[in-house]
Amino acid sequence: MKALVFRGAGDVRWDDVPVPIVRRPTDAIVRMSATTVSAMDLEIRAGTLPEVRQGRILGHEGVGVVWRTGSGVSRLRVGDRVVVSAVSACGVCAHCRVGMRHHCLDPEGGRGSGWILGYSIDGTHAEYTRVPFADQSALSVPRGVADAGALLVSEVLPTAYEAAVQRSGLRSGESVAIIGAGPVAAAAVAAVRLAHPARTVGIDEDLASTEEEFDAVIDTTGSGASLRLAAHIVRVRGRVVTLGVHAPASRDDLQIFRERRIGLALSATAASSSRLLLRLLDERKLSVGHLITQEVGFDQMLSAFALSSGARANGTLKVLVRVAAD
Repeated sequence: MKALVFRGAGDVRWDDVPVPIVRRPTDAIVRMSATTVSAMDLEIRAGTLPEVRQGRILGHEGVGVVWRTGSGVSRLRVGDRVVVSAVSACGVCAHCRVGMRHHCLDPEGGRGSGWILGYSIDGTHAEYTRVPFADQSALSVPRGVADAGALLVSEVLPTAYEAAVQRSGLRSGESVAIIGAGPVAAAAVAAVRLAHPARTVGIDEDLASTEEEFDAVIDTTGSGASLRLAAHIVRVRGRVVTLGVHAPASRDDLQIFRERRIGLALSATAASSSRLLLRLLDERKLSVGHLITQEVGFDQMLSAFALSSGARANGTLKVLVRVAAD
């Protein structure tokens, strides 16, 4: 099969590789229909994650059709249309049972990361992908949800929803600011509407110039500057939720939180909300089609990397890469 393979820092190229096989009873093999490029794919290509071995197929987001299943898979059937979750979790360990899927204790679940596709095992930038824990990590997509919406349930939507709605404790009638200009920030703006805030403001940290105070602030960028900005625009006793790969905070930064009694929560994607989000998309209670800004064919995958790496300049949020027709 055709796949996009990491060959070293700055080197991602096409290769012909074997079609994956079922290795564990809980595996499924998914024939990919669509995938995309994430910030972590760009980090791996740049060589900033040296633990990723050469020869790894990248990608941890995607939509496809179940092609093979292991004997232990009970929720899925061959031919089912599914979204592949970026978080691989067994669903039965102590952490999974309390919703901490990203801390799955199964050795193949990453023992505390959840993210293994395109990192420690081969990922979704291929015609076929092996999905571990398929009953938990490949979710049936309702007929009313298009690939563009389903693709965002792999990672972007649960990341945004779990931070901006669940972790923030946002209540109807409150005000909320969302810092960032990327796809997670845009998804958070869409997700918070479910909580019926009185006011939602999106703030690009590079262009920030607001004197308004907010009940809750969602920082999607993970920089020291964005955390300082959040501390200055949230009200006394307000809440800040920060996510992403965060830069270390200084003592002065944290002192502001203490003095103003600001609640600070760090959010990581557990993907425990994914089934709910699929239902909300199907019921037309959540609209996210605008997050897909470009669509390209599988043979143009490298152009999707280029668009994503230049996102701020070219306005890209997420690129849908069409792998095969449904």
